[in-house]
Amino acid sequence: ETAGLAAQELTLETPGASAETAAMEVPRAAPPSTWIVYIDQSNLQPSGRNQIVRETRDFVATSLKPGDRSMVATFDGRSLKISSQLSADRQPALDALAKLEKQIGNPSGFRTSAKKIQSDIDRLNMGSLSASFEAQNIETEIQVLAEEHSLRLRSAFAAFRDLLSIVAGVDGRVAALFG
Repeated sequence: ETAGLAAQELTLETPGASAETAAMEVPRAAPPSTWIVYIDQSNLQPSGRNQIVRETRDFVATSLKPGDRSMVATFDGRSLKISSQLSADRQPALDALAKLEKQIGNPSGFRTSAKKIQSDIDRLNMGSLSASFEAQNIETEIQVLAEEHSLRLRSAFAAFRDLLSIVAGVDGRVAALFG
């Protein structure tokens, strides 16, 4: 009698659903995911970099599901480095992130250069005889800084592309954390 009641309750909760439809609605476990952590040290300021690394380490420690795979790679402005190989064991990725957090970042100098340019602009006296010359120098500094920054970003994305080609044959879902 209790078994009949349970069956009736199930039917009441899913009116008109056939046994086939009910079987299709049963939630299935998600397949394992592959998490690629990429830290671009050439374009991050040290304070922001450390926060990103710390939060990424916390994510890997708490959010990966059993069977998920992870790896850590960094770019220092010159080359792509694999800090931990792809593994279903999250500990190598956690160790690599902890080690990375203790390292000194590679500040690009972008902010320092931008502040200097801003200071030059603030000091520019448009009434002076040399104002035109000074403004041209500032414009040149801005163009050089923009080109250097563009080159760093292109290099970082090229390294990221190379990293993605390494994991191109991995089965299942692949997610990249780009910091």
